[in-house]
Amino acid sequence: MLRNRVTQANTVVQAGLVHQINTSAWKVPGSQGKQYLITHRSGEKARMRCDLDTGHGLQDCKGNVNGHVCRHILTVLIFRAKMSGENNSRGMLGKHHAKVSLQKMSEDKKGVKNPFYGKQHTEKTKREIGKKGIGNDRSAKLYPAFYNESTNEYIPGGQNLIKMCRKHGLNSNKLHAIKLKMRKQTREGWRLATPEEKREVIYRWYEEG
Repeated sequence: MLRNRVTQANTVVQAGLVHQINTSAWKVPGSQGKQYLITHRSGEKARMRCDLDTGHGLQDCKGNVNGHVCRHILTVLIFRAKMSGENNSRGMLGKHHAKVSLQKMSEDKKGVKNPFYGKQHTEKTKREIGKKGIGNDRSAKLYPAFYNESTNEYIPGGQNLIKMCRKHGLNSNKLHAIKLKMRKQTREGWRLATPEEKREVIYRWYEEG
């Protein structure tokens, strides 16, 4: 149950449906066009609160019962973690080095200035580096969401296409070709999901949950 909610929440974040009002308030979509307001209180009793925005006032979210965390708060937690990761690990996100800076950095690593100049990895080290990269999501590339119209199946976007294909019994080469837009769909009917299909699936998940 929790795994399904995490998948749904992650899909909402990837679809860009989380609206940040300020540093301590967010709006997240719900079923039947509903909107939920999530607020964060700081201090000794720091916690997050979720309320249904009726347009005339706020009502307690029914998902926060028996100590459970509703999917709306879970969505915001994933959203904040994603934004925090981008801000901390990608200081140049959305920026570009000037040509002069790129040339200087390149010159500083050329020839004898390179600390690995004249050296080579041993075969053992090469094998160890290769093993570390196998199944490692950090080194894997992102893949988009896929949709199968004939079976009405949906696979949200994520990381590590090969691992995802093994899980669902799909051909990674075919889906990789679709990702690169070298082909429109597979023989089984898998193709790139449109933004409308992503939203439709997300709202359906919310209603079913």
